[in-house]
Amino acid sequence: MPDGTFAGIIAGVCGFFLLLGLWRFLVYRREKNDEVWKVNVDELHFSHPAEVIGQGAFGVVLLAEYRGTNVAIKRVLPAKKGKSAKMSGSKSARSNEVDE
Repeated sequence: MPDGTFAGIIAGVCGFFLLLGLWRFLVYRREKNDEVWKVNVDELHFSHPAEVIGQGAFGVVLLAEYRGTNVAIKRVLPAKKGKSAKMSGSKSARSNEVDE
């Protein structure tokens, strides 16, 4: 096997692993940046009964305390029967609910 072929294979493999490492680093960095915006539900404290500070077509807004600061939490209302299945099964509608 000529030396040029072997060097080309080695360069290709090294390039592949370099791109794979770069891709993994970018995924790690994106996940790390997203952690700043994730709220630990155990750190939310609601008054009993929860104080409603607003209400709309898609949900109610409740007053809560998070790490010593008053915050507004939106609780999404369940979809009404007759609405499209797309709206009722959406990920955002389920993930925004907060248990008291």
